[in-house]
Amino acid sequence: MNFAPTSRPHVPPTVLLRQVDKVFGNGTAALQGVDLSVGTGEFLSLVGPSGCGKSTILSLVAGLTTPTRGELLWSDPALRQELAFVFQDAALLPWGTVRDNVRLPLKLMGRDRGAEADRAVAEAIALVGLEGFETAFPRELSGGMRMRVSIARAVVAQPKVVLMDEPFGALDEITRNQLNEEVMQLWLKKSWTALFVTHNIYEAVYLSSRVVVMGAKPGRIVADVSIDAPFPRTEQFRRSPEFAAYRDRLTDALADGMAGRL
Repeated sequence: MNFAPTSRPHVPPTVLLRQVDKVFGNGTAALQGVDLSVGTGEFLSLVGPSGCGKSTILSLVAGLTTPTRGELLWSDPALRQELAFVFQDAALLPWGTVRDNVRLPLKLMGRDRGAEADRAVAEAIALVGLEGFETAFPRELSGGMRMRVSIARAVVAQPKVVLMDEPFGALDEITRNQLNEEVMQLWLKKSWTALFVTHNIYEAVYLSSRVVVMGAKPGRIVADVSIDAPFPRTEQFRRSPEFAAYRDRLTDALADGMAGRL
């Protein structure tokens, strides 16, 4: 089976990694020779085993670290200032209400005062279905609700690029599926460029317009597969032969990459 990188010339890149290596100070080679184009408006998922460099790619795109070799290029450098990051842990301020936590990015940007800021916070809370919980504290929320607050906090400043580092990994399957649906609807509504890290192939197939499979030691790309099913997707797609074929293809690529066959 051919797992060569998918060519998508009709989708202009938002960010491009060219022959990127990343070696940490302790000598660990996190990435080697990574070529990755993230198309404008794509929902691109990175899947692979622990230690394959998925989160390192997000850190590079976010500007939290720099390549050891190679280059990272933006179609518009200003987009770096319109980027949001959703982490694996909701990482909410325990002393702040839902409203306080969602408002935090605006506060850090000096944009947290006035009617416009109030509207932005209210809209973000409504987008994730937390109306009525504005004055609740994190300790009063379920895990799924805390992650909704984290997503609302990420989108309150109207980002163009959203990075998500396995945000649903600690949630039960029912909650995870609900949040998958909500994130997909947000992506469709807001036209983000989304880069999503997950260990879950089912999640990757359901959400993504494209899935990149990575192998470890060193971190490298072993497959790049377009998911050509139309959006929005439904439970019917999860149960379809088409979904199963994508799942099997990605599972095979992951197994081959871990075995060193790719």
